[in-house]
Amino acid sequence: MRSLLFALPFLAIQGALSQSVKSCGGPNDHLKNVVMKVTPDPPVKGGTLTIQASGTLDEAEGAFNSNVDLNITALGIVHVGVKGGVPMTISPGAVAGPFSLTVGPFSLPSNIPGSAVVKGQVHVTNAKNEPIMCIDLDLDVPAMDDKETSVAPQIALTESVEAPALTTISSCGKATDHIPDFNVASSSGVITMTGTLDEAVTKASIDLDVSLKVLVISLPLKMTIPLTVSEGLIKKGAIKATVGPSTIAVSPDVKATIKGTVKMNDGNSEEITCLNVDTVVAADDTALTVKDDCQYYRKVQDPACGDICLPSQIGVCPRSIVVSTGGLEAGKCADKGYTVDKGEQDQEAGPCGTLKIELWAKADDIIV
Repeated sequence: MRSLLFALPFLAIQGALSQSVKSCGGPNDHLKNVVMKVTPDPPVKGGTLTIQASGTLDEAEGAFNSNVDLNITALGIVHVGVKGGVPMTISPGAVAGPFSLTVGPFSLPSNIPGSAVVKGQVHVTNAKNEPIMCIDLDLDVPAMDDKETSVAPQIALTESVEAPALTTISSCGKATDHIPDFNVASSSGVITMTGTLDEAVTKASIDLDVSLKVLVISLPLKMTIPLTVSEGLIKKGAIKATVGPSTIAVSPDVKATIKGTVKMNDGNSEEITCLNVDTVVAADDTALTVKDDCQYYRKVQDPACGDICLPSQIGVCPRSIVVSTGGLEAGKCADKGYTVDKGEQDQEAGPCGTLKIELWAKADDIIV
């Protein structure tokens, strides 16, 4: 199915962190005889991965909606629920009949810290809200790298975290591409891609060269993902695809960015098209609520000191992340001789929320 191909680079990365991926479709699904295979299953740390899928579509489809309901734990600090849908159309659409798809083999990223747990389902429906297919995810994968990932720069008491830019996706294609007139436009949350493919494709590869930032962890991702598709899945001629508007919600919200390029090459290593991606998943600021298990931490920046009682979990962040990124030390400002109350200061801490810091000065520094 051509619509699935658009999302494959990202599904492949998710599949790279999987132990069990299977069909949860029913007898009324339009995709029949579904077979999904991950090799090896579970994946081997530091090894390669191949994902295979096949089935028979009982009618032509040109509009799809992917509805997700997932619980995700990753990178040692992310614990979220993801729910909602992403509509998509593609022309020409997927034709009735059998299809097969192989993603890989490709090398798994070795720089992803922590373990990953993804549980839930993805339901794909058509324009009539009829079921096409269902994917069941029950993944529990050990850490892929034993080394600790370095954290972001320290947060100063007077520093605020700026809101990220809006999502932008643009073409970085060339006149020599196999889609020489590729164009990307965005309006009201809908991304529209058009162009003319000058060849049919059965073998291709996705080249990712992006930087992913989630909370305070930054990860470069540079990898090549080979694709093999059945004859007639990617045809020569005019194409048009739309994606969005998305209704996916992440709870609790996290602020994540992905920036870089995604290129698609054919079986001869000739470029088909290229995308510049600068995507943001923004979170509303979350006010810090002090719980009974809070512990005091301070930061001294003469002539002032700020302290705060931090609970074990601040927004989506564990206390250790806030302490390390903020350059904090255990204890109150009073323990260092800062006893004159100078009021409160709100410190933005990205996805961790807003920290209410008590400011203090030394009595000797007060001018009467």
